[in-house]
Amino acid sequence: MVASNALSDLIGMIYDCSIDAAQWDSTLRRMASVLGYDRLLLTLNDLRQDRLLICRSVGWDARWLEERNKHLPEIHGKLAHWLLHRTSLDGPFVATREIPAHELSKSSYYNSCLRPQGIGDVMHWCLLVTRSHFSEVVLTKQAAQGAITDEEIEVSSFLIPHLRRAMTIGNAVDLQSVELSMMSGTLDALKSGVLFADARRNVLLANRTAATLLRENTILCLRDGRLSAVCRRANDELKAAIELATTGGDPGEVGISINLTDTGQPIFAHVLSMTGTELRSRLKPSSAVAVFVDANRDASTIPPAFAAAFRLTPTEGKVLEELTIGHAPEEIASGLGVAISTVRTHIKNLFVKTGVSRQSDLIRLAIQSVPPIKLTSDTATDRAFP
Repeated sequence: MVASNALSDLIGMIYDCSIDAAQWDSTLRRMASVLGYDRLLLTLNDLRQDRLLICRSVGWDARWLEERNKHLPEIHGKLAHWLLHRTSLDGPFVATREIPAHELSKSSYYNSCLRPQGIGDVMHWCLLVTRSHFSEVVLTKQAAQGAITDEEIEVSSFLIPHLRRAMTIGNAVDLQSVELSMMSGTLDALKSGVLFADARRNVLLANRTAATLLRENTILCLRDGRLSAVCRRANDELKAAIELATTGGDPGEVGISINLTDTGQPIFAHVLSMTGTELRSRLKPSSAVAVFVDANRDASTIPPAFAAAFRLTPTEGKVLEELTIGHAPEEIASGLGVAISTVRTHIKNLFVKTGVSRQSDLIRLAIQSVPPIKLTSDTATDRAFP
């Protein structure tokens, strides 16, 4: 089981990479360690000339990387055919599942590069795709350990949306060459609302989605020029989260995810401290937080990756989903047709499996697992790499 604190720390490292690309190497090493793989690649592939424009590697020595490059036409051919028939990027290409055994045994790439290293299976997660390029994370598994399992796919998929989001933000926020006024336009491409605010909650920058939310004045608003939530309870949490971000407190005490609504479909704000590290503070010295508002997705469903990561049973997943949309244990028991003691037992099991001790922390952890942005190939651009 992957520990929740390990995942949380890793996600924080991933978002730091969106501000400083030099952090990718250490972050990828940590990612390989947390997921339990000894080899990992993060690449930008040029399909037109069968070459790698960028390659960041963990566990691959120079000899085998050079050998792998010789087989890029074969690798690209398989992946391009697979991508052509995909309607989304929600699942990985797993060699043992996509390539028949008799065909794999004849593969030049497999026989000349993978098998000599003892590699028996390969998993490709495509992150961003255009007609001529794609970026991907490649994980390999030793033959002695067997084929890649459903659980391993689900656990790794937990991190993929965060990688996509960090890469997208990294493209938008190029600290070396993009002025703040230009950054506003590039952030408009994001589906989530994005705001930067200072310690007094003055909004320094809002993308198009966030500006629309402020004008509508139904979820977020400006009160005396300060970022506020229309819901009083949510506004108190938002103020507390920004105060903690400013003072360097532990955001877990209030949570970096806030439900902005009390009725109807939940809409969540994710608060990222910009002062917690030197990297984030470089974005804009007066920024205390970046606030991401996911107003266009159903955040009530617990992702399969979360259930797999913590080995939740279907019933435990259902109980947790009901908790995240605001239902009390008594309501959950009534809806499921079981005793309240049964629901409480499921909640205790959830505490044990996720490593938290309070219901609010459990809900917050589940909310954080929902991908803040759903990216598909139509949102990608040729500049699709950190």
